[in-house]
Amino acid sequence: MRSFSPPWLPRGARCASAYPRTPGHNPLTVTCEQVYSNYAVGYNNVVVPEATKRGIAVGNTPGVLTETTAEMACALMFGAARRLTESEVFTKRGDYEGWLPDLFLGKRLWGGTLGIIGAGRIGAMFARMVAPGHNMNVVYYDLFKNQQLEDFFDDFSACVRCSNDSSPCSPQPAHIAFAA
Repeated sequence: MRSFSPPWLPRGARCASAYPRTPGHNPLTVTCEQVYSNYAVGYNNVVVPEATKRGIAVGNTPGVLTETTAEMACALMFGAARRLTESEVFTKRGDYEGWLPDLFLGKRLWGGTLGIIGAGRIGAMFARMVAPGHNMNVVYYDLFKNQQLEDFFDDFSACVRCSNDSSPCSPQPAHIAFAA
């Protein structure tokens, strides 16, 4: 593996090259100057015009981290709501002297409202992961309407109503609200 910083990457960025081991392949013919693949959704950290000028193919990995990032947002939300970091510091500092009825209870999420700012791939996935399992209303803000997300919650709430009610399903969701 070799590492260097070519001029078409931003200052301080490094390029690592590992050669494939295939029969009949000359590893000396493959260099980072021919292909650069970014392990991320975007490519704003590559000077694309310069790479294009030099004949360097630039690749990225869109969509591979959507669920993972949404799961991290879930972890952060639960940690903040239930004051996990504060309680850990409190305990490690040796301040815990016994149970108290309201010690670090935090905020209950069940039945609350989930606000999403940015309902793109990650925001929408986050809403789909959290809201149904916690009986939450969803409100989102985005420059563009996310019809797929709205349809998901319309279908989900209709399914919940039909499974809990013997009357025919109405087209309106029972508890899901969307902001335009």
